[in-house]
Amino acid sequence: MKDVTGQGRTILFVSHSLSTVNSLCDSCMLLENGRVTQIGPTESVTASYLASSEETAGSLLDLTEEPPGDSSCCMLGARLVDRAGESPSYASIDHELCLEMTYEVLEVLASPVIPNFHFFIGGQCAFIMGPRQPSPVSTGRHVATVWVPAGLFNEGTYSVNFAATSMAPQCVHFHVQDSFCFQVIEDLHDEARHGYVHQVPGAVRPQLNWNLE
Repeated sequence: MKDVTGQGRTILFVSHSLSTVNSLCDSCMLLENGRVTQIGPTESVTASYLASSEETAGSLLDLTEEPPGDSSCCMLGARLVDRAGESPSYASIDHELCLEMTYEVLEVLASPVIPNFHFFIGGQCAFIMGPRQPSPVSTGRHVATVWVPAGLFNEGTYSVNFAATSMAPQCVHFHVQDSFCFQVIEDLHDEARHGYVHQVPGAVRPQLNWNLE
């Protein structure tokens, strides 16, 4: 398709894959319920698309008005964070990213509260993660932060469920689902792809050490 556009032809490309759109298209048209809402440079239009999709489920979640949870622990919010402390609307496959969840312990429990994040893509669970060391048992506001290394996530849209549990006895204090998502994008013409410009299957794309002899 890149070769065809270079021959002076016009290509109409319709897709939800922002990586492909950003790589192939010079200008974009954004449609909502069959109506044109924006026409302009690709980066500007795709940014608007991401912003509009976050109205129902995005990478910034504020639950302080009605925090979900029980009488022992509740969730206050979550966000995607970069090294500058900003909350980007999407992540690059070549950069590390941070997920941050804020919660409040309302009463001292017999065992520590364990925050855990559940990552999904395409309706399938990619993996579930939690800290090796549980959080303190003290009451008050706590922040659970995890840094994900560059190259772990594949290109695509991920949703995250947030939960907090304690053991002995086992109790799920809250489990917030279908309220948080973020897009991972990549440059399809990056040298590391060796000219391959199609979607790479899989939930993750870890950068492993290779030895070729």
